[in-house]
Amino acid sequence: MSDGAARIESEDEETVVRIELTHRGAAGDGVNLDLNLESAGTRRHLVLPSQAFSALDRGMPIIVDELDASLHTHSSEAVVRLFCSPMANRKGAQLIATTHDTNLMRSSALRRDQLWFAEKDAEGSTEIYPLTDIRTRKGDNLELGYLQGRHGAVPLADPVATMLESA
Repeated sequence: MSDGAARIESEDEETVVRIELTHRGAAGDGVNLDLNLESAGTRRHLVLPSQAFSALDRGMPIIVDELDASLHTHSSEAVVRLFCSPMANRKGAQLIATTHDTNLMRSSALRRDQLWFAEKDAEGSTEIYPLTDIRTRKGDNLELGYLQGRHGAVPLADPVATMLESA
């Protein structure tokens, strides 16, 4: 488990920044690991919140491609909740993000007008449209409907099946 400790080293003529995170074992002893030895998720946990809090502090938009990249669903949802919270987002910052994590469709933090879909046609053009353009009933499982193809915006072909067929 990481306690988030970081160490920065500096040399006289040239500044060298070296970041290490300390991981504590069951006995409480610490082991330092260079940042480049950490998982992609750990590194993402250091960068994304910093960018999010900067946007929240300034009331600016932040654009994140693949919000869920290397993050657990709960971590992605925590970022979304920050931007949806009147207490955390007092200056009206906006989060504009893409994701393939369909679990986020179940988040109580998101309204229907905040969920948009991107659908490519056979020629490669992309149409975007909000969930509010789709007729659903209160209580519908939006994630299941999406996965069943009822909302569109699903891949045109299964890439694995396509690769196997051409082999």
